Amino acid sequence: MASLTRPRGLAVPREAPRSTAAAPPSEADRAQSRTESLAAEWGRSSLSLRVRYQEGGRVRQFKNLYEETVGHASKRLKGACIWPANGIGASYLVLGRGDWALGSGCGIAGGAWDLEMLAEAQRRLAFSLGQALCLNPSAAPILTASFFSLPSPQGTADSAAKILHPKCLAPLFLREFAEFSNRFGVPAPSGGVCFDGSAAPGGAAVIVESLAMMPAKAAKQRARAGDAVVLISSRGGPGGAAFDEVQQAMAQAFRREFFYRAVALGAGGLAEAVLGLSAGRGVSISLEKAAAPDQAASPEELWLSKQDGLFLLAASRGACREIEGLFKERGLDAREIGAFTDTGRVDVSWNEVGFVRLDEKEALAPRRADPVKAVWMGAKTAKRSRSVGGLSASALLRALIADLGVASREWLVRQMDVESQGHTVIKPLQGLRHDGPGDACVLWPHGLTGDSADHRAFAFGCGLSQRMLALDPALAAAFACDEALRNVVCVGGDAARAGFWARAAWPEWREGEELGAVARWLQGLGTAVAGYGVPVVAHQSRFGGRASFFTVSAAAPLADMRKAVTLDIKGPGNPVYLVGLTGEELAGSLYAALWELPGDGFPKIAPRQAMAAFKAVARAISSGLVLSAHDLADGGLAVAAAQMGFSGEFGLHLDLDLLPRHSGAIDDLKLLVAETPSRILLEVRPEKERDVARILRGLPARRIGETIANPILKIKGLDGSVLLEESLSQLKALWQAALPEALGIPARS
Repeated sequence: MASLTRPRGLAVPREAPRSTAAAPPSEADRAQSRTESLAAEWGRSSLSLRVRYQEGGRVRQFKNLYEETVGHASKRLKGACIWPANGIGASYLVLGRGDWALGSGCGIAGGAWDLEMLAEAQRRLAFSLGQALCLNPSAAPILTASFFSLPSPQGTADSAAKILHPKCLAPLFLREFAEFSNRFGVPAPSGGVCFDGSAAPGGAAVIVESLAMMPAKAAKQRARAGDAVVLISSRGGPGGAAFDEVQQAMAQAFRREFFYRAVALGAGGLAEAVLGLSAGRGVSISLEKAAAPDQAASPEELWLSKQDGLFLLAASRGACREIEGLFKERGLDAREIGAFTDTGRVDVSWNEVGFVRLDEKEALAPRRADPVKAVWMGAKTAKRSRSVGGLSASALLRALIADLGVASREWLVRQMDVESQGHTVIKPLQGLRHDGPGDACVLWPHGLTGDSADHRAFAFGCGLSQRMLALDPALAAAFACDEALRNVVCVGGDAARAGFWARAAWPEWREGEELGAVARWLQGLGTAVAGYGVPVVAHQSRFGGRASFFTVSAAAPLADMRKAVTLDIKGPGNPVYLVGLTGEELAGSLYAALWELPGDGFPKIAPRQAMAAFKAVARAISSGLVLSAHDLADGGLAVAAAQMGFSGEFGLHLDLDLLPRHSGAIDDLKLLVAETPSRILLEVRPEKERDVARILRGLPARRIGETIANPILKIKGLDGSVLLEESLSQLKALWQAALPEALGIPARS
């Protein structure tokens, strides 16, 4: 026990307690050990691990994997975020002129594909909203975004494992989840669904991100020595019968300045919540006071067990009686259980006898003296692809746009509440008929700021890179960051002031190649942070699932939401520009996946150059020079152009010979479908084309065509001949029918 205790800075009384009411030594020992295990779990979820990483013949030692790859790079970006003192508290993205901040709560579920997964996903949604609510008493949840990795409905059922076929279960799963989400009155204008055929049989994962907005001044508040720790019970947690009563009581107590910080209890119980609330200050807890009068729980259970519906408050001195009385009026329970100190320790006692003692700084450092082993065997080879014999450009586009990775998500989006609170001004479905695939949403929080004359807003988008994850996790992380960032840029977000949230579900914890992939993913994330100059505001990983799945979300401010743009073409005769270079590398692309081709080398990504282009695009949009914008993602140029066209019901005439492209890129089909990152299509005001050209000068950007009245997509090849000419209405019909057909649900009439 001593050898475990020393590196963690933990101590247990060496003498048996003399009081008969005190916890027996064996229980204190178990609590000590379980607290260490809990700290290890924190280390795993935050990836704050001591790691020996081997890649080929190169070995690198990490004292703290997350901090050395992502954390330090993010914190060097001064002024972008508000960081916790001890690494376990909440962090926030600073918005606007520095007067508002965004914080987040997160829930991750991973495991077998069944109805129990639905229940767990709903619990994770409720928990993420509870986290967001409790970031700060003045925090107001403003959006949720749910991301699903589900088995392909086009696959086969595993009857031996008694797994329901995804075609039967997926509609029920998504419908029930949406109905549950809508109960909370928080809009869900963003998210994603990945039908991942690479997951283990019957494996699925769900990641829920909940954002809350608050004054930056409130986000910076820290615990003060001498103030009280108060435990609140809602009898059921988020979604429970008394949760609304707790919200109202907390709001009233905050208005009367009785408390200034709050934390929801999660899977780590009181131990995790106390550390989060203390944030490095130090705290003394009398554990016997945490037990309700009718609760026959041991000190070990009180300290470590998950208890739904409990909250901790950092209360102002002398306000405890008022808080207890206010909550009692509503039939709720509030108890003072301790006080903050300035020792930097968490001291826990049971009937005045020491129970657990933690030095916060040491307790949250990587626990193991010997590093865990992580091995990366190298990216899977991306050899030159064979041609798909006899396939025309038109047939290729039709196949791409009807794939489930591209197909319309309208059926799911229309079940999610995007209108609550009245803040969502750019919605997920865009275009003339409000059914086009928006890049990002824009929220104008005038209801929170109380100033309808203030048109500042923020954009929220996401990036997914599942196919690349199987080839090279580092590239997958960088590509997802790029996609999330260009999505918020496409609606007018200021990329220079953006922030990322990275979340991941991983299979069982195993040293070696499994952990090597995770370490490789973090290194890619860190490279993106350094290259784009955009911090990862918060990260969380969860192990123990049956699928590898991750998301990167991004938020970026807009100075004026009235300048935001959507993807749909606005009219004929307008210049079309492509920003970003196109290459022929196809590894990880939808094209390569559809025909099971290994690809043509890995696409090149250059974050610093991309960031310069993103800033220029954001400047052009905020200056009112751009009519529409859309990022190039799954399916490349052909799919993006089609989506812009059929969303606005105008056509496009493009010329591949005008494309800004890498040297040696001479294959028409590959230029059509390549998924080279950092590319954006722009529809420009014709009278402002010179201004746009001036802003884009020196960047890989060129005019590649124009919009036309005839609703067709016409693309000329490098030799000047017509390579592709397709009816946009027919492409849209394929795009809209694919998901309902795969899930066996009625198509939109």
